[in-house]
Amino acid sequence: MSYEQYSTSAQWNVEPPLWLPHYGARFFTAVRRYWRKYATFSGRASRSEYWWSVLFTGLVGLVIDGVDEIVRLSMRNSGMGGFDDPSDLGAALAWIWAAIIFIPTISILVRRLHDINMSGWMIFIGLFPLIGAIVLLVFTLMRPNPAGRRFDNVPSNATLL
Repeated sequence: MSYEQYSTSAQWNVEPPLWLPHYGARFFTAVRRYWRKYATFSGRASRSEYWWSVLFTGLVGLVIDGVDEIVRLSMRNSGMGGFDDPSDLGAALAWIWAAIIFIPTISILVRRLHDINMSGWMIFIGLFPLIGAIVLLVFTLMRPNPAGRRFDNVPSNATLL
């Protein structure tokens, strides 16, 4: 099987190697690849890999917010007062989660930009208020561009069966 066939097909019985994007990835596969490629800024990420990881990180963030709210309500209802200090448990968990996902979130966005054949440096468009976030959102929704293969780091010992 050729590299082109392997890297563009969405129907596979096995997961492609980490150096290739996984088109049509399912939730748990995408999350696993998100963590395994923690600080990998080279290569590409498919739309499914990107959006499943966004959903995962968002859901964990919502769970952290929910735990924080439950703790606040239980403390308020028990007469112990509320946790209104910014250093409370929920805020601490949220900051820890943000620190944990900071690098992999940037790296998967860079790989997603590579998949549409854009430089990873385009991530800095996001620094422009509002318009930058909208542009990045549009970029992440775009279809893959075959010319993005130029960002793949094909290992010298890679064999495709």
